[in-house]
Amino acid sequence: MNIRNELLNLADDKYRVFASSLLPGVSNIIGVRLPDIKKTAVRLAKNGDDYHLPKNPLFEEVMLLGMITGLKKESIDDKLKSTEIFLPLIDNWSVCDSFCGCFNFRREDKSQLYYFIMQYISSSDEFYVRFALVMLLKYFIDDDYIDKTLNTLWRVKHPGYYAKMAQAWAISTCYIKYPELTENYLKSSLPIDDFTYNKALQKILDSKLPTNEQKGKIRSMKRKLC
Repeated sequence: MNIRNELLNLADDKYRVFASSLLPGVSNIIGVRLPDIKKTAVRLAKNGDDYHLPKNPLFEEVMLLGMITGLKKESIDDKLKSTEIFLPLIDNWSVCDSFCGCFNFRREDKSQLYYFIMQYISSSDEFYVRFALVMLLKYFIDDDYIDKTLNTLWRVKHPGYYAKMAQAWAISTCYIKYPELTENYLKSSLPIDDFTYNKALQKILDSKLPTNEQKGKIRSMKRKLC
């Protein structure tokens, strides 16, 4: 059985309608659930099988290639080359975030990965920026990188909705792990647009982890929009 037929056999029309509602403007969705795509990706990555996109690929085929690229165990140089090839194929938040969530790398390669993703943080391409931001929030909010990550988050200026939402998500994740430090950034005069700022606060409030006292402070910090 070829991979497309395998995916077609896993497709569910009701899920296709649901997935399409979350991804406006994305075509060629057949309705395969992400866990099923990941199972296929794990198998192919583990076997070391090469997977090449067919002409006019399905949404799920692009997703599969992203997961394989992230999961595949290879040298960091080869991993980053594969990532460079895959990034231009990302045109929606779902493929972007799933790719980032599957990204497999060794601890000793973390510094090289950091400098690789930073080259995309100021890109004019919305999903290059989202890729960099989601990679930061997943792998670089820790004692070694928190200061660099926060400084980076306050420098992002991309006007795209999906870049701004990833920026807000990253700020809220920083707050969950480093509340005092992130609060100081939120209270500073460092420039960040009102939409992203308020979205970050809302994501903090939506989390169950902050205390009632912390949430009270966050509510009081919301900017009033004219």
